[in-house]
Amino acid sequence: MLNSILKGITKIFGSKSERDLKLIYPLVSEINAEYSKLSILSNDELRGKTTEFRNFIKEKLSEIDLEISNLVSNTEDENTELTEKETIFKEIEKLRKQRNEEIEIALKEILPQAFAVVKETARRFTELKTLSVTATDHDRYLTTITKTKKPVLIDGEKAIWTKNWCRMEHGALRCAVNWRHSFT
Repeated sequence: MLNSILKGITKIFGSKSERDLKLIYPLVSEINAEYSKLSILSNDELRGKTTEFRNFIKEKLSEIDLEISNLVSNTEDENTELTEKETIFKEIEKLRKQRNEEIEIALKEILPQAFAVVKETARRFTELKTLSVTATDHDRYLTTITKTKKPVLIDGEKAIWTKNWCRMEHGALRCAVNWRHSFT
């Protein structure tokens, strides 16, 4: 009896997974639309998307970050009374909660683009033997931290990465995405 009632409800409202898929499919469509735009980008342009995302989020939070910074400065003033500081700290706490909400909104706004960038990056990692990009300070730093098997080779202004997907280790296949220069 109960089983037949549950089946009837499922027919009317759909199963949990069906309802979840209805929510996700529009997002997947947006991601795929963004993804289709990325194949024409150079490796440097694709890499630059991360900076674009950071700047977008920073811009979205700039007003509230300035407000928080000003309030923190007020608490550091020796002439500010203790009770006034307490009020300021409560206001800072409210603003930090609001900031978290604004971060969530900003992240949801760039989510389709960010997922598309990850998808395109994964495609390139899979298909390319080497990846050449304009060297950044981080790339140069990576060349200094190890003596052997450097993760990247710097050639003038270019950073050259190669992929190493899977290897046998202690009788087991160990898979990881390791980008490092190949000297062969």
